[in-house]
Amino acid sequence: MLTNPWRLVVAGVGGQGVLATAGFVAEAIHRRGLPVLAGQLHGMAQRGGAVTATVVAGGHTSQIADGAADTLLATEPLEALRVLSTLRPGGLAIVNTHAVPLPAPPGGGTPAPAIDLNAVLDAIRRRARLLVALDATALAQAAGSPRALNVVMLGLLAVADKEACPAPAQALIEAIATHVAKGAIPLNRRAFDSGMNAARLHGPQPP
Repeated sequence: MLTNPWRLVVAGVGGQGVLATAGFVAEAIHRRGLPVLAGQLHGMAQRGGAVTATVVAGGHTSQIADGAADTLLATEPLEALRVLSTLRPGGLAIVNTHAVPLPAPPGGGTPAPAIDLNAVLDAIRRRARLLVALDATALAQAAGSPRALNVVMLGLLAVADKEACPAPAQALIEAIATHVAKGAIPLNRRAFDSGMNAARLHGPQPP
């Protein structure tokens, strides 16, 4: 039973499994017999491909107001910055530091400059109580496929937010295994374990 609602925002770009990530978390919470709602938003950023999803355990709506999310899980650093206002001051941010290149401008215009990752992370640190910032894309690649990025992120969540998140590691593993092909379960387990191990070694870090 939850004493207080727990609110998660998941942000990233198309193809990174943002909606699946939120679905896995929601199912893991449901497996514990706890009330949970999940929602999604598309196309809310000024650059294309942005996806945002929400998970609320013990609440009455899947919508999360600005400053109300307990945890932000971002598969891309600029997307973390885009939704940063949803995180409550002092919340937890878990961010993949591997940036997705901005699309080339139409007509061959001047390409967008590379992001200043340090500036992005500094902005997140000013908002969050704790920050886990790792190249989760590289971890997914090392586990066997960059497409397992979202599962690495779930491994990070399972350790970094284990005190508050109502979706424990075993429930997340079971939810993932239910929805991936049987032959892909070993890959996803490696990716999940990689995220858990990385969180134990590198985070979360206070500002």
